[in-house]
Amino acid sequence: MYKMYGKILIIGGYGGVGRALVESLVRYYAAEVFIGGRNKEKGLGLKEAIQRKYPEAILHYRQVDAADRKSLEHNFQDVDLAIVTAPFRIRSV
Repeated sequence: MYKMYGKILIIGGYGGVGRALVESLVRYYAAEVFIGGRNKEKGLGLKEAIQRKYPEAILHYRQVDAADRKSLEHNFQDVDLAIVTAPFRIRSV
C-alpha cells in the first residue's frame, strides 16, 4: 500500500514534463493530483488516459492560467503543493 501525499497541482500538467510528472505521482506516490492548464480538452484527455491506466488514481482537472495572478491565487488555496511545468510570463497588473 502506498502512502498518500496530499493534494498536488501540476500547472502545465498535460505538457511533456507535466505529463510525466503527473503519471509518476499517481504511480509511485498515490498523490491526489490536479492537472492544471488553460486547455480543458487536453487536461481532461490526459486525466482519462491516466485514469484508464491507473484506475485507483485520484485525478482532477483544473483550469489554471499560469500568467494570471488571480487564477493562481484561486487555485493554490486548497492544495498542499503546486509545481509549474508550463512556460509563462506574468502579465502586468
